[in-house]
This record gives sequence, C-alpha cells and structure tokens, in this order.
Amino acid sequence: MAEYRLARRVSEVADRMERLQSLNTRSAIWLIGATLGLSLAAVNHWGETSLIPTPVILSIAVVLLFIGWRTSRRRQRSLHEAAIAIEHRWPDLDSRLVTAIDQRPEEGPGGFSFLQHEVITETLLHSHRHDWLAVVPSSRLNRARLQHVACLLMFAIMFAGAVQTGHARSKLAKPVADSNNTADPGDEYGLSIDPGDVEIERGSDLVVMARFDGRTPDEVILQATDASGKTLTQALSRSLDDPLFGCRLAAIETDLSYHITFDGIDSDAYQVTVFEYPQLLQADATVVHPEYTGLDDVTIEDVRRLSVIEGSQVTLQFLFNKPVAYAALTGEGQREFELTPLNDASDCVIWTVTLSPQEKQTFMLDLVDEVGRENKDSPEFVIDVIPNQPPELAITFPGRDVKVSPLEEMSIEADAHDDFGLQEVGLIYQLPGQEEKPLKLGDHADANAIVSLAHQMAMEEVEAQPNDLVSYYFYADDIGPDGHTRRTFSDLYFAEIRHFDEEYREGQSPPSQGGPPPGNTPADKLLELQRDIVNAIWTVIRRERGEKTTAEFADDVQMIDDSQRQALGIARELMATLEDALSQQHAGEAIEHMTSAAESLSSAVETDSTELLPGARTSAYDAYRALLKLQAREHVVSRSQSGSQSSSQSSRQQLNEQLQQLELKNDRNRYENESQEQPAADREQLQVLNRLRELARRQSGINDKIQELENALREAETDEEKEEIERQLKRLREEQQELMRDLDELEQRMNREQNRQQMAEARQQAMDVRENLRRTSEALEQGQLSRALSSGTRAERELEEMKEELREQTAGQFADAMRELRDDVQQMADQQEQLRQDLAGEKPSDQEGPRQLKDDGADDLQERVDEQREELARLLEQIKQVVEESELSEPLLSKTLYDAIRKTRVDRPDEALEMTAQFLRHGLDREAVRAEAQARMGIEKLQAGVEKAASSVLGNEVGALRRAQGELEELAESIRDELADATPKEDTSSESGEAQSSTDTEQSSAQSSNQSSEENQSGSAQAATEPSDSNSSSSKGLSSETPSRSSTPRELSSFLEQAAGGQPGGGPASGGPHHPLTGTDFIKWSDRMRDVEEMVDDPELRSNIAQIRDRARQMRIDLKRDSKLPNWDLVKTSIYGPMLELQQQLAEEIARRAPSDDVVPIDCDPVPDRYTDLVERYYERLGSGR
Repeated sequence: MAEYRLARRVSEVADRMERLQSLNTRSAIWLIGATLGLSLAAVNHWGETSLIPTPVILSIAVVLLFIGWRTSRRRQRSLHEAAIAIEHRWPDLDSRLVTAIDQRPEEGPGGFSFLQHEVITETLLHSHRHDWLAVVPSSRLNRARLQHVACLLMFAIMFAGAVQTGHARSKLAKPVADSNNTADPGDEYGLSIDPGDVEIERGSDLVVMARFDGRTPDEVILQATDASGKTLTQALSRSLDDPLFGCRLAAIETDLSYHITFDGIDSDAYQVTVFEYPQLLQADATVVHPEYTGLDDVTIEDVRRLSVIEGSQVTLQFLFNKPVAYAALTGEGQREFELTPLNDASDCVIWTVTLSPQEKQTFMLDLVDEVGRENKDSPEFVIDVIPNQPPELAITFPGRDVKVSPLEEMSIEADAHDDFGLQEVGLIYQLPGQEEKPLKLGDHADANAIVSLAHQMAMEEVEAQPNDLVSYYFYADDIGPDGHTRRTFSDLYFAEIRHFDEEYREGQSPPSQGGPPPGNTPADKLLELQRDIVNAIWTVIRRERGEKTTAEFADDVQMIDDSQRQALGIARELMATLEDALSQQHAGEAIEHMTSAAESLSSAVETDSTELLPGARTSAYDAYRALLKLQAREHVVSRSQSGSQSSSQSSRQQLNEQLQQLELKNDRNRYENESQEQPAADREQLQVLNRLRELARRQSGINDKIQELENALREAETDEEKEEIERQLKRLREEQQELMRDLDELEQRMNREQNRQQMAEARQQAMDVRENLRRTSEALEQGQLSRALSSGTRAERELEEMKEELREQTAGQFADAMRELRDDVQQMADQQEQLRQDLAGEKPSDQEGPRQLKDDGADDLQERVDEQREELARLLEQIKQVVEESELSEPLLSKTLYDAIRKTRVDRPDEALEMTAQFLRHGLDREAVRAEAQARMGIEKLQAGVEKAASSVLGNEVGALRRAQGELEELAESIRDELADATPKEDTSSESGEAQSSTDTEQSSAQSSNQSSEENQSGSAQAATEPSDSNSSSSKGLSSETPSRSSTPRELSSFLEQAAGGQPGGGPASGGPHHPLTGTDFIKWSDRMRDVEEMVDDPELRSNIAQIRDRARQMRIDLKRDSKLPNWDLVKTSIYGPMLELQQQLAEEIARRAPSDDVVPIDCDPVPDRYTDLVERYYERLGSGR
C-alpha cells in the first residue's frame, strides 16, 4: 500500500480524470440518441410508411438512458495512470512519483526505509509547490458539464418530438366528426364539425374542430351567440398543411349557439348547453351548548371542522348552488343522516340537519340533483366532541398517611378544578364505628379555576382516641353530561391516632449484613398489604361510577379478592404466634373483618355489581384498624452503617413525625423534572407552533397577492384583463377558505385533553383570527379588495402574535435541555482534565523503564477513558436530538449546536479516546498522552459550542438572578423593619439590662446552633425546621398550580386565605398594619417569595427559598390560631438570617455566571464594625497621596 498522504493527493487527480472521461462518454451517447430521435421524428412526419409506435420510441430512449447510467458509474482509475499523467504534466518529477506510488512499507515495526522515505518526501514537497489538480483543470470540467447538459437536453427534445409527431399524425388519420354533422351547403368542401351539439359543465372550456375532406378554404371563422345575445367571433387556426381547423372557447358560463363561416358560407348552428353539478357553497353551524356549561349558543359560519362539548346539539345549515333532490351526511359505518329543506319551495337551496354527537365523527356530504347528477367532490365534515371530564382532586398536604396525637390539629390541603365549574367541594372523614361525616368547604367555582381547599381537623373535637384510625378524602361535585350532579372523590388517606406515651429511642446500628432488615416482619408486611387492599377497593369504587361496570371490573376485583385471602392467611399464621390475650383479640377481630371483606369481594365478582364494594371497603378498613392495634408503643430507631437511610422496627416509620426528627435530613431535589412526561407535551406544542408559523406565512402571501391584484384591477383596461383578474381572485378565495379550514383543524388540536387547559387563551385568539379570515373570504367574494386586505392584515398580525407567545412558552423546554447539556459538558471537561493530570503524573523514583501492563491504576485509567468515550457518544446523540427538535422554533439554537458538533468531529475525540484506551492497554504512555490531548481539544471545542448555544437561550439568567437578589433584599428589609418595631416592645418587658444581655447571649447561641446544624450534613435536623420539608413540598405544588386570588371564586376565597395562612382577623392587635408576619402583607410577601423562587433555577437555592417561606407560613398559622406573637429570636434565626445568607449565595451565583468582562467586587465580605473607621482613614490617606 502506498504512503497514505501521497495516495490521497494522487487519487484526487485520478478522480478528476475519471469524472472528465465519464462526462465526455455520456455526452457522446446523448448526441447519438438525439440524432436517432431526430430521424424517428422525420419518419413519423414525412414518411410514407406506417407510423413508428410510441412504445418502440420510448423503448429506444430507455435503452439509451440505461447505457448512459451504466457509463456514469465511474470505475476507480488506478493511481499509476494518474501518476503518469502528473509526470507528463511536470517532467521535472523524473519518474519519482511513479516510483513513490509503487513503494510498499517493509515488514516489521520500522515502516518505510530511508530511501523510500526520501522519495516520498520529495514528491510530497512537489505536490505542495505545484497544484497537481491542474492536470485536469476546473475550466475543462465545467465545459464538459455544460456539454453534457446540452446533449442531454437535445436528446430529450428530439425523442419528445418523435412521440408528438406520431400522436399528431394518428389524430389526422381518424375521422373528426360524425357524418350527421356534415354541412349541407358547400358539399364540395366536405365539412364536418366536432363536437356539434354538446352539454358541458359551467366554466369549462370547449374545443371546436372543423375538418374539410374536399376543398379547403383559406379562412374559417366561428361565430357564437350566448343567451343574452352577446356575439363572439373567433378565427380558427389551421394545423400545418392539414385540412383541419380548430379553436378554444374559454370558460363558458351560459348556454350558447355557434356555427362556422367560410368563403361566405355558414354551417348549421349547434347548441351548447351548460349544466352544473350539485355543489356546497357554504355550511354554517349553530351549536346549542348544554345548560351545565353556562355558555351561550354560538353560530359559526363557513365551517368544515367543529369542536363541541359533550351533550351539545349541532344544527348544520347548508347552502347549495342549485336545488337538489337528495342530500345526506354519510358517517362512519355507512350511517346516513338525511338533510331536510329549509322550506317547502321546489327551488329551495338551503337544507339543514340536527345532530347530537356523542363521540368524534366524520361525515361526507352526498348530493343528487333532479337529473341524477351527483356532486363530484364530497366535502368532509369533522365534529370533535370534547368530553365533560370529572373534576380533578389532588391532596397537596400532607399527601400521605400520618400519625397524630389525640390533641393534635391536622392540617389538610387539596386542589380542585373542573373544566366546566364546580358545584360543591368538601371533605368526608370517618371514625371507627361511625358513619362518614361530610364537611362542605365551598361551592360554585368557575370553569378551570383551581380551588385551594384547606381544613384543620382537631382530633380532640372529633373525639378521636388512641389506636383509632381516621380515614378522610375530599369530594367535588359538578354537572355530568346527563345534566345531573356528579360527585368525584380524591385518594383515600388515613390518620392513625397514636398514644401520648409512645417512645422513640436510638438503638445500636445493625451490622451491614446478616439478618432481615427492620420493618420487614410478617406483621409489617400484613399491615402494608391490608392498607393497599383498602386503597385498591377505594380506587375501583371511584372508577366505577356508571350504570354498567367496566371491562376491567371483574379482573380487578378478583385480584383484590385474591390479595385479601392472602392477607387472611398471613393473619392466621400471625395469630398463632401471639401469646398476649389482648393481641390475640385484635388479631381475631382483624381476621373476622378480612373474612367479611373477602366474601363481599367474591360476591361482587359473581354478580358483576358494585353494590357490595362499599361494604367490602368498610370491612377491609376495620381489619386495617384492628391490625394497627397490634403495633408496638416503643420504637427503637437506628441508622444503618451505609448512612443512606434510617430504619425502625416499626414498618410504618414514614408516618411518625417523631421518627422524622431523628432521621438525617434528606436533601433530595424537589424540583426534578419529569423527563418522561415532557417530550410528549413539547412535541405537541411544537406541532401547534409549526402550524401557526405556516398559517402566518400563507396569510402573508395571500395579503401580498390581494395587494397586487388590487393594483392590477385598478390599471386594467380591457375586459379580458379584468376577467383574468377575477379568475385569480376566485382562486385566491379558495386558498383563503382552505387556510380557514386548516385553522379549524388547529383549533381542534388545541381542544385535545392534553392541550385544553394550557391553550385556553390561544383557542380564544384562534376564534378571533378565524373571524378575520372569514371576513377576508367574504370580501374577496364580493370583490371588496380593500376590506379583504384590511381583515387579512389583522389576521396575519394576530397569527404572528400567537406564534410568538407560543414560541416563548416552547423555548422553556430548550432552556432546561441546554442547562442540562451545559452541566454535562462541563462535567465531562472536568473529568477529561483529571484524566490529563493522571496521565501526566510522575512515576515513583524507584520505578524504572516503561510502565508494565499490570501497573497499579492502569486498569482504572483505561476504564475511565472508556466511560468518557461512552459519555461523549451519549452527549453527541443528545445534542443531535436537541438540534432536530429546535430546528423549527429556535433555528439559531439549532444552528449553533450543529456547528458545535461539526467542529468537534474535526478533531475526532471519540477515536482519540479509543486510541488512548488502546495505548494504555499496551503500556504506551507517551502515545496515550498525545491521543488524550487530541480528545481534550475536541471536548473543549464542544464545550465552547454548547456554552455559546446555551447563552442564546439562557442569556437572561443573570438578569433574572439580579432581579431575584433585589426582590429578596426588599423582602428581607420588610422582615428587618418588623423585627425593629418588635424589639423595643420586648426591651420594655425586660426587668433589667442584665436580662436584655442574657437575651442577646441566647440569641447569639441560637444563631450559632442554627449555623452548625445547617453545616453539619451528617447530623440530625432540628425539630423546628424538619417538619417544613413536607410543607415546602406541598407549597411547591401550590405555587405551580394554584391561580391568583383574582381568578378564584369569591365563595372559596376564604379557603385560599386559610391555605396561605392569611385570614383577616383573629390575630393580636399589636401587629403593624403592613408587616409581613403579623400584619396584612403576608399574602403579598409570600407571593413575592414565590416569584423569587421562580426566578432562580438552582435546585438548592429554590429549596432554601421554599423553606424560608414555609417557616413564615407556619408562624402565620400559629399566630392566627393561638393569637400569640411569634418568637422573634426564632424569626431572626430561621427567617431573617437565612434570607441574608441567601442574598450572599445569590451574589456569588451572579459573580460565577456573569460574563468575564463584568466588574465584580474582589472581596464580598463586609468590613467588621470595629474596623470601619480604620479602613475609612486608610483609604482617605491613600487617596491624598500620603
């Protein structure tokens, strides 16, 4: 094999030589084919023999094309031939190139010998000094290409001419008209006219042909007269030297008669009758919405696609171009809905039909007129039915089973909303042995308004006792499709009433292995299983709300029955191991209730009825309650040696608030995105965005065409010009109507279940755009171009606005993707830098010679390089996916990422990493270092490209952080002002200065304790801050789903205030009027904190903000409930202090993310108070020059 650099340069010359030869060969083939095609055309036109059939001509053309195609498949010219050509062009090479090409490396590690290397080097130097491609210059290649194209065109023209002359001659050989059409006068002419008397569709063209078999006149004239008496005269054109004359009458709209005039002779008159196929001109829809929606009836003009609410009545009114004898809508399954005329008149052209669709239906309109003609094109009508979904209920706090004391007040919060409004919402709870007790919490909520419900259940007031199990769930009533009230329930949760004297003590850590883990005993498994059974029965009850059971009912209930019988067997085995009489009694009660539940479930399966399910749930619930009585009242809590989680001998440790205080803080990312849900929603938004962009572009084109036609109509002088403009306006109106149909389809897409809520505003905007589109179409039909242009411009502007709004929403997905990509690439670059340092590290002094294959750490380095290569491949694939998804909505982002991939592949970092691993495997350290450097260069280019792309999407992050910092400063200042107002009141209550000093000391100690607990990640969390984790979790959900108070119904506003802890009244009168904690500004302060939380993207910062807000919220709840001022020392340590620390963290984040040329302070630490004067004097002296 020749040296690869020399072979590459010579192969370029060989390729150009082969390309030139291929072009010349094909040009010759096309030229020969063109000559042959010209001969065939001459034979068909002037030949005396029979015609050459068209298939024969086409076969010859196909054969020649095949030969040309085979010729185009270039063979690879040998390098030796190219080298000879180069030697001929530059004789000074003196056969060195041919000699170098023929050289082959010697066997062994050495490669080429010294002499071979010298010859190759000299030829390579010659290639750099001279352009070897000049052997076949570009000008010569371009001439060959032009020659090839010209010959190919000649070939195509000649064969097309041969086929055309054959068709023309065959037509002349046929009789043109029937003998009945022969004119009596001038029999010596032998005149025959085609088509004679004829019926044609209105608007069609008519071709009139006159053939003279005898004497041929010099001029033939056609004269036509329409129904209004208007006469049209047109000369017939002769076909070469043949005795055949013809002309075309364009767009015949009315009946007419015509005859032929030649040499002073008139032929017989023939009649042209115009007819029309039945056709739909316009369809309007009147929608009568169900009463429960509260929506007015609406009429939509010129509609093809329609979305209606379930239970609506749709009346379609059709306007036809002529009276019809039959009209019907044919749906799927050949189901027909016949139309009825609007009145009894025989010439009625308006027909109607009323439908009550229950599901999406597609109809085709079939028409038949009096003579049996059917419509040529059947318009399609699509009616999409929007189902009346049941209300959505979600318990946001606590969102799990809890364990409370008999004196505790349990806070319960939930969100509810319905697509057509709520009638009533409330809470239902049940104590053991009692009936369910409903508690109404609100009524009459607007459509799509998210209602936040909150209730504090005082266990003392409901007389709950230890070992009781309180079940609770929320309900929401709306109006169903049948017009009756429909009730929907939330998930079922339990609150276990614990004893006062339950003890939690820390035990020794269990060994890492050996023995079953705590909380995994048969009793614990039985308890969890029974709770799952209760929830499963409740799920089936919630689902089976119809008159008939669903297809899954029997299988699901049978599965629950099997699980209940399995739990029954475990309970019997457990009872056999119990020795305590009281425990045996509780176990017996549980077995009795389990047996009853199993029997009810079996009967429900046999009867296929839901009537027995409530009783089964009650029995299963009682069994669960009985099992809870077997729980121990002393719990030993210990931490496993892995430190990853805590365990307890109680299987339900997650229910115990006391246990949570003993556990380590779980710093999980509460803001993690659901990566599996996002792509589907993003794709749907991109689809809508793409359609909006297309509609806006098409409307812009229509507007430009309207402007152009308006100017042309103003300048038109002849009737022919005006008629042509009218035809263009007709086509333009059809385009406008088609655009309106596409907008209707887009609106149906927006009405899909996954888009209905987030695109409600966009749907209303689409209705406004549609009205402007309809007005544009109507104005075009009436010829009012100025009005059409005005409404069309408004529609274009509104489409652009919708597109931009949706584009801004869609860009958020790329912000998340680019943020993740930026972090991943940064991590990869850091890992590559660590690899470089490890590879460049010095060997120990006692190690001499090359590194052995089994050196310590070699395998680890090789494994890390392989992992780095896999990570690089994954990142490139992820970037490629973002490029494809952002191509439509964010072309700049797509192009920047594409350039980053392209520049990265130049350095081939993946191959370099693979080579690095191979070199490491064979102990070649120096080669591994060089390969790693190449890989690192490619990764650095990739990092730079991703950073540049991320800046186009995340460029405003620094600005958002600065706004968040300023907002946080104002919020902290309001807390500081409230603390300053409250401090004097506490000072007056102090008896002496020593007491105040003691208070300051305690405050300092509390702050120090707080800081140490936050810094010590391995220690336990404080009891005051640990419960806020669950609250913050629920607040996170509320902040993203709960609307503002202005959108919440007035009747339910009190519940929103209660959920936020800001009910007016009930607090101490000493609080300031505008203080955030004790005054009236809490809701505003809390909302601003939520805004700050949304401005930052770092999960840790957002978590800190949420915790501060939750602590303030809890203090507000305590203030309203107990009418007691908050502990101001606790306010300083848990709210104000963390807010100041958060400001510092934001400042550091801004400094880290700000561009490198931004001016940032060198030292952000404030000067201590005792050194302030000294520093000021220092800078004064420094400025004075002393």
